[in-house]
Amino acid sequence: MSKKILVCFIALSIVAFTPLVFGERDFKDLNEFGYWAAFYYLHPEPQRASEAIEYFSGSVAYESNSRTPLVYFFSRILKDNSPMLPGVFEVISKSDSEKAKAVFLNALWYVNSPKSRELIQRAGREWKTPLMQDIVPKLIEHQPIELTTARIDSALQLDMLWTAFGATGAEWPIRQIISAVHLEKEGHGEEKIVGAAAEWSLGINAKQHKKVCLICKEEINNNVGVTKEFLKKITADCEPGPGKFSPGAANEALKRGTVLAESGKQDEAIEQFTEAIKADPKNANAYYDRGLSHALKGNLDQAISDFNSALEIRPNGAAAYMNRGYAYYKKGNIDHAISDYNTAVQIKPDFFEAYRNRGDAYAKRGEYDKAIADFSKALEINSDYFPALGSRTISYFMKKDYEKCWMDVHEMEVSGYKVGLKLLEDLKKASGRDQ
Repeated sequence: MSKKILVCFIALSIVAFTPLVFGERDFKDLNEFGYWAAFYYLHPEPQRASEAIEYFSGSVAYESNSRTPLVYFFSRILKDNSPMLPGVFEVISKSDSEKAKAVFLNALWYVNSPKSRELIQRAGREWKTPLMQDIVPKLIEHQPIELTTARIDSALQLDMLWTAFGATGAEWPIRQIISAVHLEKEGHGEEKIVGAAAEWSLGINAKQHKKVCLICKEEINNNVGVTKEFLKKITADCEPGPGKFSPGAANEALKRGTVLAESGKQDEAIEQFTEAIKADPKNANAYYDRGLSHALKGNLDQAISDFNSALEIRPNGAAAYMNRGYAYYKKGNIDHAISDYNTAVQIKPDFFEAYRNRGDAYAKRGEYDKAIADFSKALEINSDYFPALGSRTISYFMKKDYEKCWMDVHEMEVSGYKVGLKLLEDLKKASGRDQ
């Protein structure tokens, strides 16, 4: 699921509600990143673009021949989500990684829109390091290749087309790859290598991605000769049978489940997440998302079991620890909840939702000083995080620190948030302001 907070807005009575957090963060390793990129189109997470650029630029893949294809992958995400370009620019601007900035600039170059060119020029003005000052003029001077119409004559172009498909799920990259198949038999020199690579990659990916298989089937009647025969061959058995491992089928089920879950249809979502797990038993996202749906239904033991499975596959899943903590909290197991929240903030120190939830757990035990410290930490990280402010207001009230409680109430009112009448009445009475 994309990153969202399920906030049960409190009326600021005496009860605060603890939110679930949707969406995993951080990449465990390069394999997980590669899997995410290959099946991104089935589960788009454009909000992770800057995080993914940072991870990739710091990995060994940056120094490999996959650099240009993955830069093109990022460019297609940015192109399809152009309103986010300025925001990503601001995030990357704050990065200490020159490589991340180089990846982002080259991705902007491939986007090749007025806005992306404007941002490249802005980088030239603001990013003053020698590397940036060397890159920017070259990008401004030259135009990128237009792969949607280019004749495919290199393995690099094939790789770029595959990453374009991974980023968008569009049909045009597959059709472009199909256009190179005939070169294996009819080309000359390096063209034969390109044709063979096109055949090999289509054969592999038709088995991994249902959509690739379907596009190839559709293209049979649009082609002749060796290309037509090749497409007939690879589509004859490219649909995986029952019980076969199929990450493509898993991600399609995961996508269906996500749509259902976001529509509030948790039972149907659970069925789809279960199908995803059957197709790919090592899919951490499927266990994680099914755990979320179980938690929303109040199936807390099942939720904990699924978060356990997700964490076995992805041990550094801060959000999984966070939401397992939520399930323990709802079961009344406050010690386990706090332990999981502790782990979540150790993995991700800026995880403000986890600080808020740990604060709620401390408040449940009557440890209001610890609770207030956590709510304040959440607000230090994200000053606009209303749930933490609401919870802190209640903790101040319970601690009988009415002056600070009034300060938080005032801050909420100034910010435009409604304060519950019951809390105001109780606070006025307790603090002697009811006269």
